Amino acid sequence: MKTSKQRILEAREIKKTLTGEVLGMVQLYRDQKTKIGENKMLSADGIAHEKKRLQEKHEVAAISLLNDRHNKYKHALSMAKAIAEKELVKQLPKVDEHAQRLFDADLIQLRGNIMLNFDHNRSVEHLKTLVEKASKHPSLAASVQEEFLTLSQLVISREPNGLEVKKLRYGLLNEFNKLNKASKPIEHQEALQTIAAVSEMEKMQFASEPILGRPFEEISGRHTLMEYANKTDDYLTDHRDRVLKVQMQNKDMQGALITE
Repeated sequence: MKTSKQRILEAREIKKTLTGEVLGMVQLYRDQKTKIGENKMLSADGIAHEKKRLQEKHEVAAISLLNDRHNKYKHALSMAKAIAEKELVKQLPKVDEHAQRLFDADLIQLRGNIMLNFDHNRSVEHLKTLVEKASKHPSLAASVQEEFLTLSQLVISREPNGLEVKKLRYGLLNEFNKLNKASKPIEHQEALQTIAAVSEMEKMQFASEPILGRPFEEISGRHTLMEYANKTDDYLTDHRDRVLKVQMQNKDMQGALITE
């Protein structure tokens, strides 16, 4: 089974190779258009008619190619996200029983040092020690997050100086962020990165106008292909008759991508 990273790479490769596929199609269109223009057996009207058929054929073929590749692209992203989300809901690994007992003993001592010590600098140092010890295992870090917040609030409440309170809050926030990060295994962090990457890729145009706008314009004029490049289902609805006509006129259109 592919990993979420592999699915992301798969989606990127689909998008990357699309440019080459489109340029290859445009070159084929140029070559066939030239042959039609050089056909001495055709009248001027006949040449115009054949060029029109060729243009419609390549327009539909391009839409079909885009539709296929975009669907595969979206499927790869969907699978990447699903795999990552599955990783997020996995239970944290259990702590070794001996390690848990040692930590519990340390926690009792640290809790007492923090709650009964009125020197906030000493209390902050004890909180940092708590973070350091808990950060050795994701489950330990997760188990003391709420207690860290409660003890932090206790330390802050003892400081009467407003400026010092701000410094305290800032420093303790940094410690809490360390604790929060430690509560998530590497796989969890990678899953979050994957979901963020998928979200960004979903926002981007699949068919980029700066890259594909000119090639598309060569086939179908200024608007049609680029207008529908990222919403091919709309083209298949809006130009259904054209699609059916092209499919009936061209045997090689059954497989979408032009091969002859």
